[in-house]
Order: sequence, then C-alpha cells, then structure tokens
Amino acid sequence: MVLRSPQKLLQEYWKTSERIISIPYLAQAVTSIVHREPHIARARPTSIIKGDTNYSRVFNSLIPMEVYLFCAKLMKNIELYIRTTDFSALTQNNTSSLLSSGTIRILIFHVAMLFTIKLFNKVNYTQRDVLSILPIEFDDHQDLLRSVILEITELTNSYLQTPPPLSINTVAKRSDFTTFIIENVLIKLESVLRQSQLDEED
Repeated sequence: MVLRSPQKLLQEYWKTSERIISIPYLAQAVTSIVHREPHIARARPTSIIKGDTNYSRVFNSLIPMEVYLFCAKLMKNIELYIRTTDFSALTQNNTSSLLSSGTIRILIFHVAMLFTIKLFNKVNYTQRDVLSILPIEFDDHQDLLRSVILEITELTNSYLQTPPPLSINTVAKRSDFTTFIIENVLIKLESVLRQSQLDEED
C-alpha cells in the first residue's frame, strides 16, 4: 500500500478552493465520510492518524484524490451553510433546542456521513459511487443538506430519550449513536424502496 502525502492532497484542494482545511480536519472528514465513523472523528481528532496503521487507513493510494476533495469540500459546505440566513430561518422556525449552530457543529461529522448516505440513497456507498457523481456542485444540494440537518436533529433527540442522560458532546463520541443513525436511516431507505416498487407494480 502506498501512503498519500496529505500536503499534496491539500495543495490540490487549495487549487480549487479559497477555503483552508488542516490535515487533522481532512483526516476527520475522511474517517467520517469514507469509513462512516463520525464518532471516532469526534472522539479522536488527532490520534486517528497517529501510528502507521491509523495513518495508512486515512491517507493511502487506494483512496482516489477526488474522494479526498469531495470530503474536504463537503465539510466546508456544511460549515458555510450553518452561517447562512437559510439556516438561521430554519432554527427560528423549529422548536427543537437541538437545532442550533453550536449543536450542528458538534454533530458536523455525523451530518456529513448522513448527507452522503442520502446523496446515494444507500448506506454502503463506495468510493466508486463518489467518483460517479463528480464534479458535484454542493450549492445544488442545499435542500438535501437542510433535510439532513433536520433529520440529524430528530434522530439525536430520539437517541437522547434512552437513559442514561448524556450531553451532546458525549453522544457524538459514541459508536452506538452512529449505529443508531445508520439503522434508522436504513429503515427509511428500505421503506422508500418498497413504496417505489409498489408504485411501479400499480
């Protein structure tokens, strides 16, 4: 396995974007989106690339350059959306105390994972799936991002109903929270698929 240089990845990213992203943050993005482990990205922001094994899992030649760029741009797009008037209006029109910029920043890696699942309508998406839709304009998917943020808020609220009481920071670092999200989204995706099949039969 050939290791990738994160410096070269970031240089490629900066060619196509004015937004700066750090090596640890890129590693968190890849861990969340490619490996679907946002809890690890949140709980171990620096140790996920410490040691040869961890490093090679994130930065290696088996992951195409374009996938790294997708991860970096998706994270930056979520960050930008949280600062928009559209997001402000969303929070004002929703009674949930969880729907705030502070909470979504804590759950940003979970949002990125769920956005990607919804983008492909499947949980076990692959790097090939990502490559198949490139280049992608995230501005064209703001409605999807908005719905994902609302769904993350609902799922988090549901998860918090199960004892013991936990803080959002603690929840974001738990693997069973990631599993909870994926299982609930899978149920919805299967329901949509079944309905689509029934509609075709009619």
